[in-house]
This record gives sequence, structure tokens and C-alpha cells, in this order.
Amino acid sequence: MKNVFVISLLFIVLHVSAQDTCRITRVIDGDTYELLCDSQKTILRLMNVDAPEKDQYYGQRVSDTLSQLLTGSIVTVQFNKKDLYGRNLGLIHWNEIPLDSLLIANGWAWHYHKFSKDPLLAKVQDIARSDACGLWACSYNVPPWIWRGLNRRNRRMHSFCK
Repeated sequence: MKNVFVISLLFIVLHVSAQDTCRITRVIDGDTYELLCDSQKTILRLMNVDAPEKDQYYGQRVSDTLSQLLTGSIVTVQFNKKDLYGRNLGLIHWNEIPLDSLLIANGWAWHYHKFSKDPLLAKVQDIARSDACGLWACSYNVPPWIWRGLNRRNRRMHSFCK
């Protein structure tokens, strides 16, 4: 029993120490941020969400809104791993609010169900969709993971609200 307590305590300490306090210096797009952590600049891609690309319908609006809201903010960051492009993947809490939940609830991003099986985020997206929040005001949207695979002609066909 004592070992279980020690292991649990160690896990809690490691979990807490894995979080950094950083400043958001730039919103690259809805799900990617430049951070200043301990005088080091780093790029972080949010886990669990996929925001519209800047050239996609609603993408520039999401980027601009998040830039105004978050640039200069002090946030808590939990770094997880690196993606194929060398970016850090992780979670950000802004004013103690998980940023992935905030993006999904406002209709600023999709729950990236291919990589996240979080049922709470799926439910938040269902509510945002039923309330027609943000990008859900359109009856049809192309998710970014499909958008990135479209050619220029098909992107033009899907670059507006339907």
C-alpha cells in the first residue's frame, strides 16, 4: 500500500512539473501558437482540435479573434510530444480554461476525433453544432483534415459558407 501511495505521489509531482507557464507571443493559426517559455520561443500545436486553415472558410476569422484574445496572455502549457513536423503537441490552459474546449465550444475548431477520443469534447462539439456557433452557422463545412487534401479547384468550390 505504501508503494502505491509513493507511486501516486510521484505521478502527481511529475504531472505538475510537466506544466510550464508561458506567454503567447503569436497565434499562427487557430490551433498553433508561438510561445515564450523561460526566454525560449517554441511552437505548440494544440492536441484534440483541428481549426480551419487560414485560407479556408472561417479560418482567418478564427486566427484574428484568437490573436486579439490571446496574444500576450500568460498561459499554462502541458507539453506532450512532437508531431511529424517537429512541433510540440500539447494542451494550453488560458485563465484555467482548457483552450481546446474553448475553441470547440465557440465553433472555432473541430474536435479532432482521429487523434482524440475524449467524449466530453465530442459532446461540446455536438452542442456547438446544434447551437450553430461559429463555423457551425454554415450547414456544410469541410473539416481541415479533408481541406488539406483538396486541389486548388476543389478548395475554391468549398471556400465559402453553404
